[in-house]
Amino acid sequence: MEIDAHFLREVERGQIRNVDVHKDKSIEDLVDEICRLKANFENIVSICDKMTSGNVSHHIATIKGISLRNVEFIEKHFLSK
Repeated sequence: MEIDAHFLREVERGQIRNVDVHKDKSIEDLVDEICRLKANFENIVSICDKMTSGNVSHHIATIKGISLRNVEFIEKHFLSK
């Protein structure tokens, strides 16, 4: 997967607000992290496609768990403190 080159240039220049790219983190690491987030959101879409009136409560709990893990991941890897 490729990330938009313009976005990566802005990240390298520190022009994306609240994105903290550590000196020891390479662009490849950043792309890997973004790909993991993308996969998690694709998983949420897949779960939504499988929802029925009988399994909504189970899937809501699953989506909530995935979403909370995504929030923690974003806070840990992308947001400045």
